[in-house]
Amino acid sequence: MKTFKSIVCSVLALTMTVGLASCSSSKLSHKQLCKLADKMGLEEIEKTSKFFKEVGNLREDHEVYIHAKDRNAQNVYDTVTNRFDNYSDYDVTEATFLFVLDDDSLQMYFMYTFEDAKDAEDFVDEYVEVSMDRPDEGQEKGYSYLISSVKSDNYDDRYIYTGIYLDGKTVLVVRVSANDEEIVDDFCESLKIVSPTEY
Repeated sequence: MKTFKSIVCSVLALTMTVGLASCSSSKLSHKQLCKLADKMGLEEIEKTSKFFKEVGNLREDHEVYIHAKDRNAQNVYDTVTNRFDNYSDYDVTEATFLFVLDDDSLQMYFMYTFEDAKDAEDFVDEYVEVSMDRPDEGQEKGYSYLISSVKSDNYDDRYIYTGIYLDGKTVLVVRVSANDEEIVDDFCESLKIVSPTEY
């Protein structure tokens, strides 16, 4: 991951050069992600326990999302993303998680703001090690990213599209299993980020 770490350093240097104004124009925004969830017609769920039940039930269709801060955000990270202890016990201050399951796709989009920028970078490294195989790395103005696209082992007509994006303390993960790449393209276009289909 030396290449990715150098990319992160470049992005941090760019951020310092641009100044505080870049924070308000960040593409990795919980507010924008929530707006997109509403635009997608997803139902907002306030309680982490109810959201966990929705995500854990793969026998029914779901179109839901949750947005939380402070202790509730920590609960989302601990009980949803890190329920199998694949990652370290990072401190999270804000969380947004979108979950869509239907006949054609399984879509997960989740964003975490960590208490420390180093923790955000370490989470990216851990996520790549667990969930991505030989991803492409790159950077755009204000954020760095890794993307991959692989054939699904469970569905002959599906690909698994994965992208992870880092801006300071905030990380966005895009994880979509679908037979139509426009699903992930449309999502990424809405946030103006590089799509995993470009892998």
